Amino acid sequence: EAEHVSLGGPSPLLLAAKWGHTQACEMLIAAGARATALEQASGGKALVEGTEDAEFESPLRAAITRGHAAAAVIIASKEPAAALAEPYLLATAISKGAVDACRAFLAAGVSADGPARDSDVPSGASGLTPLHVAALRDDAVCAQLLIEHGADTKARDAEGRAPLDVALANGHQDVADVLR
Repeated sequence: EAEHVSLGGPSPLLLAAKWGHTQACEMLIAAGARATALEQASGGKALVEGTEDAEFESPLRAAITRGHAAAAVIIASKEPAAALAEPYLLATAISKGAVDACRAFLAAGVSADGPARDSDVPSGASGLTPLHVAALRDDAVCAQLLIEHGADTKARDAEGRAPLDVALANGHQDVADVLR
C-alpha cells in the first residue's frame, strides 16, 4: 500500500521526495499516496495537515527544501492540493532557483502573491512576496512567470520596498527590466 509506514518511520513518498526519486514519487502518487500528509520530520505520521510547523514535513516540502526540484514538480503537478496546502513553498522554490517548480506551483493554482517564509529567504528580509524573492535572486524568468500569473509588482515588504526597489538595490538589472 502506498501509505504504508513500517515501524513508525517515514512514508515511502516522503522518503522518495527527500532523496529526489522522481519515478518513485510518480508511482506512489499514482498508487494513492497522499502528498498532503504531514509527517514528523523524524519519521511517523502526523495527525494534522496543512500546518507550517517545523517539526512536520510534507513530501513537497522535503523535495523543494532539499533541492529536488524535479520531484517537487511531479508532486505539485500530480497532486495540486499539496502545493495549495503550502503556498509559501513557491517562494522557497524561487529562492532555490527552481524555475520548473515555480511553473508547477503556479499551474497548481498557488497565488503569485503568496507569502514567503522569512526562514526560507537567504537575505534575512521579512514580509517578502515571491516576486521580491525573484528580485533578490535576479531571476528574471520566475519574475516574468509571476507577473503573468498576476503578481503585484507594487507589493511592499516589511521595509516598504517594492520588488523593483529590491532588484535595483542589488544591481539586478535583468529582473529590474522585467519589473518595469
